[in-house]
Formats: sequence, structure tokens, C-alpha cells
Amino acid sequence: MVKKKPLQAIQEAVELRQYLPADHPAAFNPNLATSLDKLSICLSDLGHREEALEAIQEAVELRRYLAADHPAAFNPDLATSLNKLSIRLSDLGHREEALEAIQEAVELCRRLAADRPAAFNPDLATSLTNLSIRLSDLDHREEAEQISKEAATLASI
Repeated sequence: MVKKKPLQAIQEAVELRQYLPADHPAAFNPNLATSLDKLSICLSDLGHREEALEAIQEAVELRRYLAADHPAAFNPDLATSLNKLSIRLSDLGHREEALEAIQEAVELCRRLAADRPAAFNPDLATSLTNLSIRLSDLDHREEAEQISKEAATLASI
């Protein structure tokens, strides 16, 4: 058995899963989005920032589609992917777009945490921390500090 490198294995999983959704997108797109998400992480870790951004953008697009029909099931994953999209955009210096992506993630997390705080406050705290970083990147220091305090409060609950 030939051992594959992580990037090669993830790329193969994405390629295989890209053929499946054509017939049954609702059944296969969640797995494709997850594979794209993992591909983005792997590419980013290897310094392939542009490719990492493309992969997470595709994952976000798929998850938006899924969340439109089934928000309760797919908004948590959409928020996570938006969080990662914000990081990838920031890595490439697209600070305004990074801020927009994380603001959308925070909005989704706030709604999720309002309904189920025990389940979603940790995700909200993570998104708020990333929002604070994005705000700081754009020299919105006071707002970044307030958001950071809110994240710390949630994390300590």
C-alpha cells in the first residue's frame, strides 16, 4: 500500500467528491465542503495562500447553499467556514473583506448561541476573538478591545 501525503490525500478526496454532488447535491455537498475546508487548512499550512483561499471560498459557497434550505443544520458549519475565510483573506492582506466575513460569522454565531448558549458560546467566543483581530488590523482599537472583552467573558462562562 502506497502511503499518501496529507495534501495529496485531501486533494484526491475533493476530486472524488466533486463528481458526486451533481446527482444528489444535498447528500454529498456537506462532505465536499468539509473536504474543501480541510484542503484550505493544508494548503495554508504549506504556504499556498491563494489556493487555500480558493478552497475555503468554495466551501463557503457550498455551505451557503446548504444553509439556505436547512439553516439549523448548516449554519454552524457556515459560521466556521466564514471564520476560516476571514483568516485566509487576512493572510493575503484583504482586510476589509476579512472583516466582512468574520462579521457574518459572528452574526450567525450570536443567533446560534441565543438559542443554545452551552453549545455555541465557545464558537461565538472564537469568532469574537477573530473579529477583534480583524478590527485591530484596521486600526479600530477601541472596538477591538470591547469585542475582545466580550470574547473573554464568554470563554470564562
